[in-house]
Amino acid sequence: MTEHPSKPRGNAANSRSPSSGTFACASGYISLGVNEEIQFRALARALERADWLSDPRFADHASRNHNETDLGEAISEVLQPRTADE
Repeated sequence: MTEHPSKPRGNAANSRSPSSGTFACASGYISLGVNEEIQFRALARALERADWLSDPRFADHASRNHNETDLGEAISEVLQPRTADE
């Protein structure tokens, strides 16, 4: 309808937020919709990674966007040994 063909984006969320998407777990996958600042803060605490909140790479939305590869890897590292239910 828009005359703009969609592009493949893999596991990326529509929001393009680097902390949103589908992540592999030890048993299955989990889909995160972490788009707002308050949601990222809650995610960091829930994953027991409050240190992300003071990490200059992840301290604010612009920094997370600039360091999206590092953030995706950090989230994956925390989630991979856990089950999706956890």
